[in-house]
Amino acid sequence: MTTRRRLLAALTGGAVAGIASRPIARADNPAPPAPVPIVAAPGSSPPLVALTPGMPLPTFAAVARDYALLGNDDLAGWPTLLMFFASWCPHCQAEAPRLAAIAARYPAVRVIPFAVADHETPNDAFAFGEQFALPFPTYWDGGRAARAAGVQAYPTLVAADVTGIVRGVAVGEQTETQLDALLAPIVPV
Repeated sequence: MTTRRRLLAALTGGAVAGIASRPIARADNPAPPAPVPIVAAPGSSPPLVALTPGMPLPTFAAVARDYALLGNDDLAGWPTLLMFFASWCPHCQAEAPRLAAIAARYPAVRVIPFAVADHETPNDAFAFGEQFALPFPTYWDGGRAARAAGVQAYPTLVAADVTGIVRGVAVGEQTETQLDALLAPIVPV
C-alpha cells in the first residue's frame, strides 16, 4: 500500500473506498498533538473554541473527495480561512455561500472547510461542498483538527497568516462586514 493510501486509510478509518486502515509510523510523521485543553475561569462558561490569536494552527492532515491530501505544509505561504462545519448545521449551511463569496473577493486567501465529524461521514462532508457549489474542496479528517482546535460550536472560522499563526477566530454566522474584519489581519495589502 502506498504512503498516500495508508495516510488516507488512517484518516478515514478505512471509510473511504474500502481502504484498510493501518497506522502510519514514520520518523518524519509524528503522532498528532494532544487536543488543546479548554479552560474557563471559575464560574464562567467554557470558551467555544480553544484557539486564540497568536497561537499556531493545530497539526492536521485531511482528505478531499478526490483523495487529495491537505496538511499544514500545504498552507505554508498562504493566508488561510478555515471553517469547521457540520453538514446538518443550519448556520453552517447559511455560511457556505458567504465562504464562496469570500473566495471570489479574496483570491489570495485559501478557504478550507473542515467537517467536524459529529455524526458525519466522509460523504456527508463532501456532499456539503457539492450542495452549495463551493468553488473549493471540503475536507474530512474524522474530526481530529476540530478537536485539536477545541471547537465547540459551528460554524467556527479561523483566520491564519502565511506562517500558520492564528490571527482571528469567529464563532457562528458572520456578516460580510464581520468576515472582512476577520480577514483584515491576513489579507495581503
